[in-house]
Amino acid sequence: MKLGRAFEFGYPFGFGSVLHPWTPFQLKGDVYAWWDASQTSSIEMSAGLVSGWTDRIAGVTVGQSTTGYKPTYDPAGIDGRPAILFDGIDDYLSAASAPFPGGTTPCEIWALADQQTSDADTVSRRIGGYGDTATFNSNGRQLIKGRVGATNTAGIIVGTGASSINARTDGVATLFNGVHVVRGIVGADSAQSEIDGLAGSIAASVPATTSSATVIGVGLDLLTGPWKGYINSFLITKPLSAEKAAALYGFLLGRGGVG
Repeated sequence: MKLGRAFEFGYPFGFGSVLHPWTPFQLKGDVYAWWDASQTSSIEMSAGLVSGWTDRIAGVTVGQSTTGYKPTYDPAGIDGRPAILFDGIDDYLSAASAPFPGGTTPCEIWALADQQTSDADTVSRRIGGYGDTATFNSNGRQLIKGRVGATNTAGIIVGTGASSINARTDGVATLFNGVHVVRGIVGADSAQSEIDGLAGSIAASVPATTSSATVIGVGLDLLTGPWKGYINSFLITKPLSAEKAAALYGFLLGRGGVG
């Protein structure tokens, strides 16, 4: 990476500048949405129960009106930083809109999340995503905790119209247990997932996304795979260059220790 280009994104050789710390705002037009639990003004809550979370880019609010389904705000949830805790049973936030790429248009979905289930948990749990609520697996894009044998991996489910593919971090030594940065890459004809910058295999996939809803903490049908653990950041971006992806990894990894 050239020094000038690294400084352009605020992370010379992968580290932030004290005078000009890098944030996802510096992705400018390359970021569609950023839900950031560290920005408490973006969270609507009462007695710690979250009823709304507004992204800092497009102003999309995911919400919850049912008290028993509201996740919990924790000011020190991930390495002393604010995060929202989902109980793995029925907590979730949703919006009946998704102003994000549909059809075959590429995008990426990122999260800084604490995955709290053990290797004994066989449920494919959803961090969040967007798409159609009725045909969620066939017409959506969902960042997940997947399963390979008896281990937890990161993954992204991409609907292809009639069915879906699950691009997981199979074969990667890092398992999705504890705090990690996960990235789902949706291309026009392929999909891939990463955990802390370590990539799984590329899966052939032509997405057929219907952008009608956005969810965090559960599958698009509002039932499948409720998330168990904390989420500090959830982002939807355009396809990022290697330099911009490195900057975003540096920012998110700086917020939460790995493991």
